[in-house]
Amino acid sequence: MENTSLQLETFAEGLIAQAGFDKLPDKFRQDFKEQIMNEALQRLGMLLAAELTPEQLQAYERLFTASADPTADPAISQFISSNVPDFAAKSAAVLKSYGEEFLSEAQKALGK
Repeated sequence: MENTSLQLETFAEGLIAQAGFDKLPDKFRQDFKEQIMNEALQRLGMLLAAELTPEQLQAYERLFTASADPTADPAISQFISSNVPDFAAKSAAVLKSYGEEFLSEAQKALGK
């Protein structure tokens, strides 16, 4: 989970390109990127909420709130690695599912 922000930015840029939105003006691309990253973070948060016990979730929330940059904080990465078995595979599956959903909706919007 090291530097999640950079990974999510790369993920978002890839979806934008795959959807054919990379030709849009910068402002629209930036808005799409932020929306994709926010939605991805929400879905990853839901994954964590489902995987952690209530006590672990409270501990995670304390770490998250105390961190200046939760997406790049090694303490948060270590917490997740220690408490969520196979988080990398599970988070990859969540992002893959979201990516497929996004691309399907993009194709509909473009009339494809």
